[in-house]
Parts: sequence; C-alpha cells; structure tokens
Amino acid sequence: MRSNQPSREFEPSTGTAFWPFTRLRPVEGNPHRRKVLLLAVACCAYALAFGWPIYLAISRLAEPAAGGSAGASDLWRGMFFNGLAIVVALAVLATFRGAGAPLTAGRLTSCGLRPAFYAAGIWVVSQMLSAPISAIVDAVSEGHDFPASSIQADRGLQLAHWITWSIAAGVSEEIIANAAVIRTCELWNVPKWLMYVLAVVARLSFHAYYGIAVIEKVPWALLSAWAYRQGRLLWPLITIHVLHDALITVQVAADAPQLSTVLTLMNIALVVYVIVSLVARRRRTEQTGSTG
Repeated sequence: MRSNQPSREFEPSTGTAFWPFTRLRPVEGNPHRRKVLLLAVACCAYALAFGWPIYLAISRLAEPAAGGSAGASDLWRGMFFNGLAIVVALAVLATFRGAGAPLTAGRLTSCGLRPAFYAAGIWVVSQMLSAPISAIVDAVSEGHDFPASSIQADRGLQLAHWITWSIAAGVSEEIIANAAVIRTCELWNVPKWLMYVLAVVARLSFHAYYGIAVIEKVPWALLSAWAYRQGRLLWPLITIHVLHDALITVQVAADAPQLSTVLTLMNIALVVYVIVSLVARRRRTEQTGSTG
C-alpha cells in the first residue's frame, strides 16, 4: 500500500481531533493559465471515464423494471470502458503532477503507514454508514431492488470483467471523482461547503440507478473527500476501494463464499485501528494538558 510523504508541493500542518496525524496541505501559487488547463483536464477526464456509466445509470433509472441478459460481447465492452477509465485516471494523475499541482505526494516510509491505514479505515467506516441509511430508505419507500441481469458467458470471462471493473472503480473514482475534483476546487478557491457538494455529486452521478436510495452513498463520498484532504493519502484510498470491490464481486463471480470472511476481517481490523488511533490521540492530548 503506497502512502504520501511531504514534498516541496505540500506543507505539513498539525492534526485534528479526528485526524490524529500530521496533515498535508498543498502549497499554493499556480498561475491562472495552469488552473484553467487543469480544470479542463478534470472535466474532460470525468466525461471520458464516467460518461458511459452515467448514461447506463440514467437508462436503468428510467426503466427500472427492464431486466436483461448480458452476453460475452457486453462483458468485452465493459472491459474496454474499464480499461479506458484506468488509462484516463492515470493520465490525470500524471498531468496534475506535471503541472505542479500533484494529487498525491511522496513515497512509502514507516511513518507513512499509520495515516495510510487510518485513511483506509475511514473509507471502510463511510461504507458501513450506508447500511442503516439503506435500511431506513427501504422502510419508508418501495425499496431500490432492481431485476438482476443474467450473464450468458464463460465464468472466466465474467471473472476477468469483474476484476477489471474493481480496478477501474478504485482507480478512476478515487483519482478523478475524488482527488481531481477536490484539488481543482482548491486551485480555484471554491468554498469548502461547495467543494464537498461537488465531490458528492461527482460520486453519486453514476449511481443514479439507485433512485432515492442513492443518498446512502453520501457518507461515503463525504468521508472519502475529507480523508483525502487531510493527508493527500490517495493510494491507500485506491487500494482499499479496489480490494473491497474485488472481494465482493469475485466472491459472487467465482462462487467463493470464503472471501466474505476475508472482507469482514479486513473491515474489522481497519475500523478497530481507527478507534485505537482516536483513543490514543485523546490520551496524548490529556497527558499534554496535564503536564502543561
């Protein structure tokens, strides 16, 4: 798992009550022309990576009762768009760094592991918060279940499709829909509240097929954006996102229920680490106050 360490493009600042580590803030000073370029890059990348998923989401929302059957050609098409999203996301990462406004910084060191795992734990917590919201939405509405599409294709092809989808989801969403959105807003001095609104909209757009139940994704979008802003820990967010989606989808595609146990243990470990980190910071703060 890669992490971030301070570089000349970032400056350290003190932690907060909920981020018990040194934070990284970007050093300002990008000229207007460069900001315009990066805004255009972020918008074009978003359209390329998520244009097709948004179209599919809206189509499914417009006709929720329409089932369907996916064949080999559909899976190959899906893998093409998955590959496109990965390439576009990596191009965005390289473009921002080349323009002097990197989305992530540094390299893995021992002192970078703690905030890296903490950021991954925050991501898991944000996912867990969706469960009670989903239950409430189901209780007060007709629910958001959609007819499953049967897949008529070789299991190996299905597995390859879901693996590429997991990688594309983690890489493209965290780089384009999270980091690039936040960093672009910072460059243009967008108010903090609007920055988070845009981050939520960017995340929720291609989940529109959930209908009203899409609100369960709001805590995930907010906490992921918050975790990224605290320490610029992009790679831990990508890693946990890819692992989480891969374990869920491969479990179904490969009929491997034991992966559910792996996912549960991973989630528990990360959440416990978040709790331990917060408790440890509180104790250090109390000790500092008593000795001061």
